Amino acid sequence: MDRLKEVVKARNIEVAIIATPAQSAQIVATQLVDANIRGIMNFAPTQIKVPPHVVLRNVFFTSALDNLVYYLSR
Repeated sequence: MDRLKEVVKARNIEVAIIATPAQSAQIVATQLVDANIRGIMNFAPTQIKVPPHVVLRNVFFTSALDNLVYYLSR
């Protein structure tokens, strides 16, 4: 994370995934926004806030897994 801005810029990275514990997710999101990431997929089990110019998609892993198990059990 110490080189996040540098790596994002050098590799022209626009999208990031957050898969951290809930308590770290907002800190990571803020760092990603500061590094000019344009889109974030959040797998952390919490809501995060980003500015309007950043596209955010929350993926609720446990809900998706429950859904899969439900369909498998039918």
